Parts: sequence; C-alpha cells; structure tokens
Amino acid sequence: LRRSNEGYYSPESPLSLQIKRLFSEGTTKGIHLILSFSGIKALSNVFDIRRSLAYFRHRVALQISEDDSFTFVNDRQASRLQADGDVPIQALYLDVESDRTTLFKPYSTESTPDFQEQLETIANTLINRI
Repeated sequence: LRRSNEGYYSPESPLSLQIKRLFSEGTTKGIHLILSFSGIKALSNVFDIRRSLAYFRHRVALQISEDDSFTFVNDRQASRLQADGDVPIQALYLDVESDRTTLFKPYSTESTPDFQEQLETIANTLINRI
C-alpha cells in the first residue's frame, strides 16, 4: 500500500476507503490495528501523517531522530533512547489520550540459544524470585 504521487489516496480506491473505515470505526467493532514502520518516512509513504496519526491512541517507538520523535510522540524522548550505544536498550510507549509515556525494555528471542532454552531460563529466573 502506498500513497499516490500527489500525496493523497484516490478517493475512489476501495482499499483507501476500507483503511479509513478501520481507523474510524474499527475499535467500536472490536477491530484493532497494529502497524509497524521503520520510520516516519516509511509511515508517510502510506498515510498522511497529519490526518491519520490521530487515529492511533497507542504508539511505541524505538530510537528515532528528534524531528521524527516530535512528529510521532510530540516530545523528543524517542530521540534519546539509545544514548549509550546502537543496541535498542529502551523503547517508548505513548498513550496519546492520557498523554502518558512509559519507557520499557523491548525483548526478542534469538536463534541461539534455542527458544526452549530461553523459556527455561526465564522460568528459572521467575522461580528464583519467588
């Protein structure tokens, strides 16, 4: 999905109408969208940021530029998440409606050690805390 060269969806596009309907009516019908973009530029290739971003109450950002941080989370916090290096050590969650941010550690599983070993390590850590 990509916006037209003029920067706007074609009003006749059925896909455009469906996406706009999901934005505006989806949550009342139990439909929620989770979207992932590599940055604001990639997001702007698909959506008109000024119009569409308002539909997303919950936002999560990893390290982004200061300008992108202001655009996405209305603050420069997301531009300061990796002050200690290149590894994403923190992520920022924003609840737009309550204007509250939370820093958290983003975790992922790696291919080594295998997934079962990782689960056992996590389980042992939790058991030792009790």
